[in-house]
Amino acid sequence: MNTALEWAKLLGGIVALIAVGEIPLVKTFAYWIDQSRPWLFPLTLGVSVVGFLVLLGGAVIVGAEYGRPMSDSELDRLSARTQILSPGPIASTAWFKGWRRGRQIDPPMEWPLRELKDAWRSGTLWSDGDMRRKLVITVGGTMTIFGMFSLLMVLFRPSSVKLLLAATMVYAIVRLTDALLRA
Repeated sequence: MNTALEWAKLLGGIVALIAVGEIPLVKTFAYWIDQSRPWLFPLTLGVSVVGFLVLLGGAVIVGAEYGRPMSDSELDRLSARTQILSPGPIASTAWFKGWRRGRQIDPPMEWPLRELKDAWRSGTLWSDGDMRRKLVITVGGTMTIFGMFSLLMVLFRPSSVKLLLAATMVYAIVRLTDALLRA
């Protein structure tokens, strides 16, 4: 019964999304995006790629500077954890020959937005190398996420899908702005 109710909610949401996608204002918005595809596609693809490269570059620099080589026991634990997280039973057995190595970052690179906001206010955001790396990784991740959602909005044709992606981006912007204001 509970599963049937969840399926009914999902189907109701899909029908509502399709119905809202037929509103003239939404269709006009979708038509504008479709007509602007020749310049929106390279722009959104570029933002996505640059954001990903900035994110990846920041992570690689942090790993190179702050990482330490992993021991054999840490690599074994990582391998076991990865096999546990696999989507299903493994049908074959793989054997690795040769050497293996990895890097572990201690402590893990996590930071609250409050830390970035305090560094901005105190003027140490650009002068402190650690804060600069955190800012680069944060901006790169944000660019990647918004660029990919924008790219999908440009690529998909149905106006209801464009509306869903646009609403998701607006929601993310509102939540991010609220988090920055409260930090």
